[in-house]
Amino acid sequence: MATLLLDPGSTLHKKSRARGFTFVELLIVLILIGIFVAVSLPELKKRFEHALLNQEARTAAQFLRYAQYRAIAEHAPIVFKVEPEKNQYQIRKEEETGKEKDSVIAGEWGKPVQLKSRIVLDPSVEDIVYWPDGSSSGGGFRLTYEKTAARLTVKPGLGHVKVDFEKER
Repeated sequence: MATLLLDPGSTLHKKSRARGFTFVELLIVLILIGIFVAVSLPELKKRFEHALLNQEARTAAQFLRYAQYRAIAEHAPIVFKVEPEKNQYQIRKEEETGKEKDSVIAGEWGKPVQLKSRIVLDPSVEDIVYWPDGSSSGGGFRLTYEKTAARLTVKPGLGHVKVDFEKER
């Protein structure tokens, strides 16, 4: 009978052991991830604030442009009504009489737009009127969200809408 001699360095002789990460290595990685998150959180918060404010400002600018379009198309004055006490705005059709009475525009564009929570509407002019020739009364208002702000301005006459973002206060 032949005897099988095994080399002490052969793979059959070695104990197989699964290699993994030690507890200390995992702990160091978790601590590094925690530090990274803690350092980047304020920047992520600022970006979120700016994105939310940007979205609301662009929507309001779109409503202002639509009011101008609607005034031209209907040959009637259209009012962009800002209601700071309700934190909302709305497009309405101004009555011919010139009194306080005005009518709501049908459809989605005529519904009041409620601003998202924590965005504050701070108007300098409450109503912006667009006339049938496309011109406007001009005016503007400010949307603020914590430390950031967006200023929407409508030029008198031409009715162009401009959105400016203000630096942190």
